[in-house]
Amino acid sequence: MAQDPFSFDFSLSGNASPTPSDRTRYIAPPFDARMISDSEASLLVSRQTEPVRLSITAARLLGACDRFRTLDEQARQAVNQLRGSPTQTNDFFRELGQLAERRLLLSQPDLLQRLQQANSSEHRPRHIETLFVRTCNRPRTLARLLDSVATLTDPGGLKHCIVLDDSDSDDGDPRTAEIVRDYRAHLPLDLHHVSRRQRRATLEQIATDSEAEAADLHWFVEGDSDDDQPTYGASLNFALLLGAGQTFAIMDDDASLAAFRLQETDTRHRFAATTSARLVFPEPESELTAGFEPLSTTPLAEHARYLGSTGGEFATQGKDQLDALFERVDPQLLYELAAPTRIRLTTNGTLGDPGTSGIQWLFTEPKENLAALCTDEQRYRQLIEQRRTARSPDSIQATTAFSLMTTTLTGIDNRELLLPTQARGGNEDLLFGALVDWLHPGSLHAALPHMLLHERPEPRRWRAEDIDRPRSTNRGRFLADQLGRLGASLPVGGIDSRIQLLRGWLLSLADSPADELRWRLRQDMLELRGETIERMRARLAELKPPPWLATDFRRSLAAHARDNELDQTRIEAMARDMPRFANRYAAGLDSWCKAWQLASTHPVERLIHPDFHGNRQ
Repeated sequence: MAQDPFSFDFSLSGNASPTPSDRTRYIAPPFDARMISDSEASLLVSRQTEPVRLSITAARLLGACDRFRTLDEQARQAVNQLRGSPTQTNDFFRELGQLAERRLLLSQPDLLQRLQQANSSEHRPRHIETLFVRTCNRPRTLARLLDSVATLTDPGGLKHCIVLDDSDSDDGDPRTAEIVRDYRAHLPLDLHHVSRRQRRATLEQIATDSEAEAADLHWFVEGDSDDDQPTYGASLNFALLLGAGQTFAIMDDDASLAAFRLQETDTRHRFAATTSARLVFPEPESELTAGFEPLSTTPLAEHARYLGSTGGEFATQGKDQLDALFERVDPQLLYELAAPTRIRLTTNGTLGDPGTSGIQWLFTEPKENLAALCTDEQRYRQLIEQRRTARSPDSIQATTAFSLMTTTLTGIDNRELLLPTQARGGNEDLLFGALVDWLHPGSLHAALPHMLLHERPEPRRWRAEDIDRPRSTNRGRFLADQLGRLGASLPVGGIDSRIQLLRGWLLSLADSPADELRWRLRQDMLELRGETIERMRARLAELKPPPWLATDFRRSLAAHARDNELDQTRIEAMARDMPRFANRYAAGLDSWCKAWQLASTHPVERLIHPDFHGNRQ
């Protein structure tokens, strides 16, 4: 009967005795319950210091109220969950009415009021003024992106576009530099090209003026010189410094600001524990945008509408449809919304290449997203081999989940200190989201229901053998998972204390015995694959797919259940690498904080100017 202990800081307003026709929806706040006799339980509700005594039946009824429902709906749910008799429904209804009178059930208006009071409106920018573009030897797709910038009917306050060139040449790809020069005269904003050489010079100057260690800043942005993994996080980390103290957006050069919606797009506001999306497969060999509605506003304006908003401001935008706003709220999300909240990250959907390296996620999609794959085998093969999807959030969602992909447009509220992700390696986006949530508990991610074009210069296709490749962990995923677990068990604290805790945890991780690290990494991989298997099995049972699709489901399930030498090799390599990375990150934290503070006092155009010299504040 006892639930996991939670804390939730608000008082519940009183309600008149309900009647069966009362359509007010209620949920139980988080509580911890312990039996104190055969007939009574003691409940500690939210952050109340005094426990409440209830009958065992009443405590179990509260435990069944895990979503917002009317009292008669809660009574019927309790009968099912507690395996009661239908004749008990009226008794349960009366008992729930008494719990509502005792302020042990929370109504939707109560929660709306609390969110608005706990998250008072604060100044936030009306526009996103800077767009960073990550590019690496892809001049054709960069030109396409800049074309989409040039055709914006309303730039939404955009003033600067900074092209961050991550090509191997110190001075950048000459074709990229030429494209930037050509477009500079045609764009209604300042367009800049930043090469690796200029990146290093900027870091040196910021280090000098902030009294940070230049070697630390270079490591956060460049990574280890002997690491041959792709520098996916380099430009993101550099953008965090250049955009310190402001909100900005970032995207890859193979994306575009051309934005589209799925048919019958749901634009209602929702709080959600995790993001949920609709998935459509474009017709093979057709124009990618055929059948999709162009977005009537600019994607930058859509992101700016929410970036930096508090949870209360988001709730106010959705207050006319409370059932939708709180439809997906559960007790854990109630707890997470208790603290002051702010939307620090905004993302949208993707039209085209989904940006994922594997296909395994497809077999965990909701069954309604897979209906198109069940018509006939030839069409199924055509749809998945093309590696093109239209994937969009199914509503305007404010979520505490930070499963990010910054390939297409991502808005970042960088007005308060944010920490860098890993410069090299996979899942750098996932680790960045975990670090945002670690440093600023109460952070929210807004997922917006539109899609941006994402077309690689050389279209990729999925192959049949991709189905036999299981999901695997890596350093970014492992660290993100570990940070999430650690953060959930600690009090909120302030930024300085969170940084100190992060440093101490990293040093402890670096000092872990090799056997302990290998065990934790193996545990992380087993958990990832176990969760994937569980979701695939559930989808297989629910979907009841035709034979050709069922065969691929089983192939992927078998791949996730196997152990192979590659897994062991990968774990051994991560266990050897982890101490060096953890030590290096911990050692550089002070330098990063000093550099970010210095950079936050200067506009981005000054930081990248060749003659930049910041005055210490």
